[in-house]
Amino acid sequence: WQDGAWVEDLGPCPWNPAEGPDYPFVSVMRELKDGRLLAGMVDGGVALGIPGKPFRRYTRQDGLPHDWIRCATEDREGNLWLGTGGGGLVALRSRRVRMLTVESGAAPPNAAQHNILSLLPAADGSFWVATEGGGLFLRAPGQGSPFIRQENLPTRYIWSVNQDQQGRIWAGTWGHGLFLRGQDSNFSRAPGWPAGNPRATVLQVTRDGTV
Repeated sequence: WQDGAWVEDLGPCPWNPAEGPDYPFVSVMRELKDGRLLAGMVDGGVALGIPGKPFRRYTRQDGLPHDWIRCATEDREGNLWLGTGGGGLVALRSRRVRMLTVESGAAPPNAAQHNILSLLPAADGSFWVATEGGGLFLRAPGQGSPFIRQENLPTRYIWSVNQDQQGRIWAGTWGHGLFLRGQDSNFSRAPGWPAGNPRATVLQVTRDGTV
């Protein structure tokens, strides 16, 4: 889709054409810094490649803990982070897939028991993980830092997390509305959030700074 019109038909999904154009279902897509396309699938793992060329597909057979990919992001170092539907958080690096376990001190407590719905590599090098039922987790800058659950939110059903141009962290919940992190590192209800609207499932910051 370009300039208000469809300009090219790329045909069936290139990562597994034998399964037909309608399977597997694509749940998330991202263009990476190097120009590759990432496609996360429902019960189909993740595929990486350049449109028009062969894609490389990663599934449980390659070390993924779960084949349902719910969300994905790329950090400043080019590492890919995948949130799975029941298998926890995955770090995907060149030629290597590594599951972050509780024993390694690198994964959110109980994260593997909850769907991971949103990921945020923040501007200061920290990393945020929003889960369905497990809460919101923060890892300070540095790959060896542990994830710490943010306990000052009224619910552990966090559907979205994002950062605005002023560096502030926003968290959207299921059941309690939208929250904003203050300078004291505590979350409070976002000013002006409409009463009676308890769900904030997606957060996006536009180029002009609008949330």
